[in-house]
Amino acid sequence: GPFVGGRQLADKLAASELAQACFVRQYTRYVLGRKENAADEAQMESLAETFIREDRNLRGMMLGLVGSPLFLNRAPN
Repeated sequence: GPFVGGRQLADKLAASELAQACFVRQYTRYVLGRKENAADEAQMESLAETFIREDRNLRGMMLGLVGSPLFLNRAPN
């Protein structure tokens, strides 16, 4: 819906599950140094669902990522 100013936009984005899932995806891409592939999708969805369910717990999301097969099985640079 409509918004006025940056604060309202930030509030709308913070409340949006789509934006929250996008944040997790972009953060994961940054950490891994690559885009995800089809085999990564289930893990990406799980990370996003946990982040949303735990009320945007950033620390929990980071710990979940570094403990996930996505991170643990990443190819060395």
